[in-house]
Amino acid sequence: MKSILLLYSKIQEKQQTPLLQNCLGLFSVEIQEKILQYRRWQDIQLTLLGKLLLLEGMSRLNELSFGPLYFTECNKPYFQDSNVEFNISHSGNIVVCVLTKKHNTIGVDIERVQPIKIEDYTSHLTEYEDDIISSSEMPSKAFLKYWTQKEAVLKAHGSGLIIPLQSFEIRNDSAQIDDKIFYVIEILLNNDYSCHVASTHKLSSNDIEVDYVDISRLINYNNESLLDSKL
Repeated sequence: MKSILLLYSKIQEKQQTPLLQNCLGLFSVEIQEKILQYRRWQDIQLTLLGKLLLLEGMSRLNELSFGPLYFTECNKPYFQDSNVEFNISHSGNIVVCVLTKKHNTIGVDIERVQPIKIEDYTSHLTEYEDDIISSSEMPSKAFLKYWTQKEAVLKAHGSGLIIPLQSFEIRNDSAQIDDKIFYVIEILLNNDYSCHVASTHKLSSNDIEVDYVDISRLINYNNESLLDSKL
């Protein structure tokens, strides 16, 4: 079995009503309220699908009793009664969830590739990164590569935006924050998206199982063994 499981799904407007009717009740009232606070159907569905992918991933890892979600001081979610590390990210119409039982840190970030005013973000880049992006034939794509790498590293580190993006640098698919070295690997899901996973362990494609989960499977989610472990 591969050491990392990455599941992803795509939102569909026509599935909004059955998704809410069938799946919202799987989660605690607190999480339901957080999901429904969004106004756009896209944001509601992306958030709900992320939680459903987490349940699906826990089932595939044979984690059948894991209790509620807790949050660190930096708002990183975790399970107190499980050694599974996980992270969720979404952009555009894709949501991804990465899980592992073999690594003590994991982070993922995905961004849809689109035209960007890179000059608005140069303060978040090191001089080296800025030079690489500026000299690229496709600056927007090069920028999003670095951006998703750095975001994935921050999410794996667990401190979020407390650590400025320009305070560390991505070189040769790795970065160092304090005494920890993080390694990043690109996940090719779609030509219109940039996605990276980060960990303190050096990763290869052979370490990661990537699987698309159709929304229809999630709508009909009925793993009875997990229903008592409401998030």
